[in-house]
Amino acid sequence: MGLDGPCNASVGRLSTTEPERKAFASAVAPAVYAISPGSGEATCPAPCTRPRRERAPRRRRGRRLPAAPGEEAAVTVHVLERTQVLPRARREVFAFFAAARNLEAITPAFLRFRILPPVPEHLEAGSLIDYRLSLFGIPFRWRTRIAAWEPERRFVDVQLRGPYALWHHEHTFDDAEGGTRVGDRVEYRLPLGVLGEAAHALAVRRTLERIFDHRNARVASLLGAAAATRRG
Repeated sequence: MGLDGPCNASVGRLSTTEPERKAFASAVAPAVYAISPGSGEATCPAPCTRPRRERAPRRRRGRRLPAAPGEEAAVTVHVLERTQVLPRARREVFAFFAAARNLEAITPAFLRFRILPPVPEHLEAGSLIDYRLSLFGIPFRWRTRIAAWEPERRFVDVQLRGPYALWHHEHTFDDAEGGTRVGDRVEYRLPLGVLGEAAHALAVRRTLERIFDHRNARVASLLGAAAATRRG
């Protein structure tokens, strides 16, 4: 009978020499059976359990496994949120943000932000926008794609190329008393693991807050708005 049989099964007489019996026990059944050196019979250890193979965690496509201990900072996703109410109709407000050229009008001058041609005339899902800007004296290019587009409701832009490991910016537009509530929610992650997190704590977070505070102030001056609400 094979090794999957009952625990009290006899495997018959084994080799008549002690070294051969020990070799059989260690090579064939170390975790299930104990070979009695005197009789050559298989006896069941207590408790009798079959060995279980350790399986590596299954990695699903499109999903990241949890970070290993000590790597939490390397996969931290930060969130920045802003809301403000504009005394304009939702259609008018959405049209302002949907015009790619208006990005230059609401971005701080210190970024030296410029949209590179060709500039999309009308944004839609899949539209690509290329920018050139400078941060801390370092020039670089940024490319975003419109990942979601729901006219007069919401749109999402994501970074395809740029300084972040992750950049997901959702813009929302809802009716509110006296006009339209505009919401920004940015989920972002920096590269370089703990070095990126150190840079975030020292400068990146404050710089992003400064950029979005300026953005909301410019929108308020151009469209008229209540004070922005800061979250995150």
